[in-house]
Amino acid sequence: MNATKTDIRFTPPDDEDARALRVVMDVMRVFRDESPTIPVSYAMAFLLVALKPGGGSTDYMNDLDTIQPIMSRILLALGHKERRKPLGESGADLIDFAPDPLDLRRNRTYLTPKGQRLMRKVVEATNRLKR
Repeated sequence: MNATKTDIRFTPPDDEDARALRVVMDVMRVFRDESPTIPVSYAMAFLLVALKPGGGSTDYMNDLDTIQPIMSRILLALGHKERRKPLGESGADLIDFAPDPLDLRRNRTYLTPKGQRLMRKVVEATNRLKR
């Protein structure tokens, strides 16, 4: 008797769950294609800006379960300044910042054209689940 056929640990997910997992993998591939070393928290932050444009680091930090300085660093990396890169190299250029006219200490974030293209690819990947 083959142990793998009777052992529940080796049972694959049902078709619907497997499709959902493949869609998640497709979305992860979209981000990996954009940047092979992108941290998951950066991808999640990008999605937060896509979902709620106009926010700042304090608006997104709770959704990412992080603190403001880290959220600010992530947003900068998704924008024009990646601290891990050598001087002269820029960030991902997926988001940009505009000063908040009501609070000049605060920057509001939004997707750049490059970020909008990435968002479309993510949406296309998730739409495969509906088919």
